[in-house]
Amino acid sequence: MRAVSLVGSLVLITGASFAQSSGEQPAFDAASVKRSNPESTAMANNCHGGPGTSDPGLLTCTNSALAQLITEAYSLKFYELVSPEWVLQGGGAEGYDVVARIPAGTTREQYRLMLQRLLTERFHLAVHHETKDMPGYVLLLGKGGPKVTPSATAPPPGARVPMTYVNAHIRVSLPHSPITSFVSFLTTQLWVPIADETGLRGDYDITLDFMPTDEWRAKVNWPATAATEADPVPILFVAIEEQLGLKLEKRRVPATVLVVDHADKVPVEN
Repeated sequence: MRAVSLVGSLVLITGASFAQSSGEQPAFDAASVKRSNPESTAMANNCHGGPGTSDPGLLTCTNSALAQLITEAYSLKFYELVSPEWVLQGGGAEGYDVVARIPAGTTREQYRLMLQRLLTERFHLAVHHETKDMPGYVLLLGKGGPKVTPSATAPPPGARVPMTYVNAHIRVSLPHSPITSFVSFLTTQLWVPIADETGLRGDYDITLDFMPTDEWRAKVNWPATAATEADPVPILFVAIEEQLGLKLEKRRVPATVLVVDHADKVPVEN
């Protein structure tokens, strides 16, 4: 089965080139938005390109859920989006194909504004922010006190959250990082809001080896694999207590969410 190629069908959006001096919301140089080919067998929610990537001048999304485009445009974690169920569906039958040419020198913030504008123009997307209590976790000090090591030297260059996969488990290292950075990492594993109530301030050198949860494995299509006797790595919750002297407690947590008030299933195409 053949996936539809959109690269050759880019069309100019009116007023595509943005002029910062005019105060107009920035726009892509050109963009194509279409329903995905229902016979496509390409991976769902496949987006790449944009500022900070190896292809900063071209955004390409295939079989993408509208939710993926919204979370990218508004820099959201998935649980921070409240929407109708259909917005969350991707794939050939339910997804969208987007190709957008990005002006040279576009910043990440400008790029997100461009994507917001595109969603408004093509899907008539209307949203608002609100704060609501959601099921989540609170990070607390463990019974024996924290085992994290305060950072003693200047931060090293490079990524703040290097993560590696060793056999079936995950090893994360956050040098010279505040506890809030570790909390942000945990949200990518547990898919819920997490509040920091450790009271720890300053930067720490944090290293954690753990087995990811079954829920996380299912979401990212990792096979369920238990730790072996030769590699006895604990599950995430136990690792946090044993290795860091912290603990996660289930609790409802206030979170700022983006609520979809309206969106068209059928976008304005080219």
